[in-house]
Amino acid sequence: MNTFSKLNDLEIESILIEIPGDDGGLTDLEDDSDDEYLVERNNYLDLLDSTTTIQTSVLNIMDLPIEFSEESECIAGPSNAMPMHTPIFEDDHVDDTSEETDTHKYRKKKKITNKKNKSFESDMGWKKKLDHYVDVPDYNDFEGPIHGLFINCLSPTDVFLQVCGPILENICAQSNLYATQRGKTLNLRIEELKDFIGINFVMGYNSLPSWKDYWSTSNDLGVKIISDAMSRKRFDDILCFLHINDNDAKTTDNKDKLYKLRPLLDSINSRFPELYKVTREVSVDESMVLFKGRSSIKQYNPMKPIKMGYKIWCLGDQNGYISKFSVYQGKEEVIDDFVDFGLGERVVLNLTKPYWNKGMKVFFDNYFTSISLLEKLKLENTFACGTIRSNRKGIPPLAQDKTLDRGMYDFKTSRLGITVYKWKDNRIVHLASNFHGVEENSVLRTEHDGTKKNIKCPTIVNDYNKYMGGVDKADQLRALYNVNRKSKKWWHRLFWGVIDIIFSSSPGTNYTV
Repeated sequence: MNTFSKLNDLEIESILIEIPGDDGGLTDLEDDSDDEYLVERNNYLDLLDSTTTIQTSVLNIMDLPIEFSEESECIAGPSNAMPMHTPIFEDDHVDDTSEETDTHKYRKKKKITNKKNKSFESDMGWKKKLDHYVDVPDYNDFEGPIHGLFINCLSPTDVFLQVCGPILENICAQSNLYATQRGKTLNLRIEELKDFIGINFVMGYNSLPSWKDYWSTSNDLGVKIISDAMSRKRFDDILCFLHINDNDAKTTDNKDKLYKLRPLLDSINSRFPELYKVTREVSVDESMVLFKGRSSIKQYNPMKPIKMGYKIWCLGDQNGYISKFSVYQGKEEVIDDFVDFGLGERVVLNLTKPYWNKGMKVFFDNYFTSISLLEKLKLENTFACGTIRSNRKGIPPLAQDKTLDRGMYDFKTSRLGITVYKWKDNRIVHLASNFHGVEENSVLRTEHDGTKKNIKCPTIVNDYNKYMGGVDKADQLRALYNVNRKSKKWWHRLFWGVIDIIFSSSPGTNYTV
């Protein structure tokens, strides 16, 4: 019967020190040189898919499957694994098939897992730095609508048409083409399309039981401005043949679920940044477009006012201007960029990429925030912060909940300047930032007896509360006069939702030109 003994800590450490490094030499795990760490850490973040840093090499070795070889009486891993010292258990009465052997394996695996966590924590270099102050440079770029672009616009309608002029031409062309493919003649003109969209805006705030009631001859139903602009039959024809993309041009290998809307989405995303310069502080959040029909990209979110519909990732500034957005297509969505990051991280990186290296400040909630995302944005000269979930990978151990009273907080900072905070308000809140330090501030809270009280907090709390609401403000503007049109065609709801975004975000409709 084989007998084995466990390796002690010194033996394990001697083995790990001899692990070959990236340059074929030896990697010393006890070397805490900041310069060496920063070089390797930056290389990892720049290449994105590199797995050859000291941290990853060590963790991969420590994650090798462990099994016992009866022939060699040593720990056996993959065929190309490094030779290891021969362990011998001192207990000669342990049978390989007994429950006690399984217990030894479990304890050994658990011990290695703990070593891995300690290695990761040590690699990040988390420390409570009481002198960690961050000097954020000034931001002098222009903010607001582009000067002179809307000088001839006399009303919000003129601004709206200035924004979506090229889009209307494409809709007319594709709608006429679709009618021809169906054996009909539509002959839609741009002026008619403008009337059609305007009628739908009126229907948004002047709601009736049915869209046909707007042409009713009854005094309590009919809307004269609509019936004078277009006949009901013509409105029905345009609504029936409304189209944005050519169905016949779609290839068999096309996996884009938004093919019917793709020209509109691409045009708006390229048009918005050309019309308006966003504020320095922007936020990333999700928005919902109501839809209860059948669609493979429909989402359910019980935490939103609109719980079921299409999910849109948005980048909004402090005025509620949506400068870029992306419709979520589900887990099967084809990914081209940032494949090594998670969903929330990819969303932030894709939306903010045009604004890298400009000193912008990006805010997002705990769905998106991670340590790797903050590191990546810092390397791109972009400041970012947000709330973070307590179980995110890489978060350092902080003070226990029971040791914190209201207004107290704990924090730690990594070698790359990422700071994680644990603050006690009415409950525990975790936050992370790549541009905040030990600066303190306070928030005003109302007590149970109605009195006001200032509660101490890190400055990140004030900044997050002040700048996180850009997308929420855009949703508020969009909800005022939205086109709430039901349709059996799945993409119609999304089309009118995008039209609402264009109207509510058009520079000049809510801002001074």
